[in-house]
Amino acid sequence: MKKILYVFSALALIFTSCSSDSDSSSDNPSATILPKRIVETYYLDGSVDEVVTSNLTFNGNKLAAIVYEGSIEKDVFTYSGDLITKIEHFENDVVVGMENFGYDGQGRLQFWEDYGGAALDQLYQNDAFTYNPDGTILRNHYSDGVLMSTHKFYLENGEVSKIESINESTGEAEPGLTRIITHDDKNNAYKNILGYNKALYMVYFESATNEGFQKNLLTCTSSGGAFNINWNFEYVYNSNNYPTSIMKNLNSVESQFVQFFYE
Repeated sequence: MKKILYVFSALALIFTSCSSDSDSSSDNPSATILPKRIVETYYLDGSVDEVVTSNLTFNGNKLAAIVYEGSIEKDVFTYSGDLITKIEHFENDVVVGMENFGYDGQGRLQFWEDYGGAALDQLYQNDAFTYNPDGTILRNHYSDGVLMSTHKFYLENGEVSKIESINESTGEAEPGLTRIITHDDKNNAYKNILGYNKALYMVYFESATNEGFQKNLLTCTSSGGAFNINWNFEYVYNSNNYPTSIMKNLNSVESQFVQFFYE
């Protein structure tokens, strides 16, 4: 979760009215199910490389903070209504980084900004989003004011089904790389966190920590680029069809095991 939600700063997700707001706690008891503790174990060449334990606190269904065990770090979330507008990153109770989220009149993510520096006035990177009439979404990613990459997102049943990478002259995206994504029909561990599915596309598939919006990612395969992606995620679910664990098989040397503990 640490890497998921810092990449709510550097991985991550625009989600619009394409995602349903009908799962309110008033008419759906499972809408009160929230992840309170997440343990991520990272493997490299079959050996444990890192273990990250995150403790999440909430105000209702709004994410208030994430505190990382055995670390000096925590993340604090600010909302406007039901939308996440700011994440502050703390070390020893001092703010060392800040992310801002801006939305259009329809509640769709319009921009994301990542600030740092002593006065938090240095814009390190930012994203801008364009919503096309055909339902696709363009994400332009900038670093130090320079356009680095463009991604085009295709949605199916409220989930990302395909991502096309467009290379720029100074780009970091693989030219011509297309990712095809499949999902299960179960509940995503984070689906009941208000604002989560609105603020995720800037991080989508820039690392393997993302697991979907309302449902769960099963596979991600690529074609057309200089390297191949072939992810396979294996889930164990509880009686409410929320994942209790995920084994993420990423490549021949890297894998991740994630455990969820709910309220």
